[in-house]
Amino acid sequence: MDSPIVGRANSAVLTMSTIEARPDPKQPSIAITPIRMAHTVANLSYAPLASLAGPSYGQRMETNVALVVKLVAKSETKDEVASFLAGAVELANAEPGTPVWFAMRTDDVTFWIVDAFPGDAERQAHLTGPIAEALMANADRLLAVAPEINLADVLAAKVPA
Repeated sequence: MDSPIVGRANSAVLTMSTIEARPDPKQPSIAITPIRMAHTVANLSYAPLASLAGPSYGQRMETNVALVVKLVAKSETKDEVASFLAGAVELANAEPGTPVWFAMRTDDVTFWIVDAFPGDAERQAHLTGPIAEALMANADRLLAVAPEINLADVLAAKVPA
């Protein structure tokens, strides 16, 4: 029943947890229960969970490709960049080919846009769409450096159905 991937995941979880939970093998570990729980959860079969959840379980637009964009604002325009990104969610919601879109901030001047798409056509449409157009039209004024646009492949995702 275990696939090779699940087996590897179990091994990685147990090995990593065991090392962290038992730095001194002569001392009892308080993390044995979480380790056993992680092992049990990793062994659960996906099929029974899907059948219990009903017909809507897992019905969402598939995401195969993504963009990871780093924006570094000028210190004097950081609030304007934050407002621009917060307002851009409405434009992202209007794009049928953009099921996943996040605007994030990791410090005062560093912002990220992470979005995912079913395929290259939808990603390209987004790159030529209204968010990118507005951002690029104001990039010189708002940003300290040019946007860093990274094309990515989605390996796995957890998004609401």
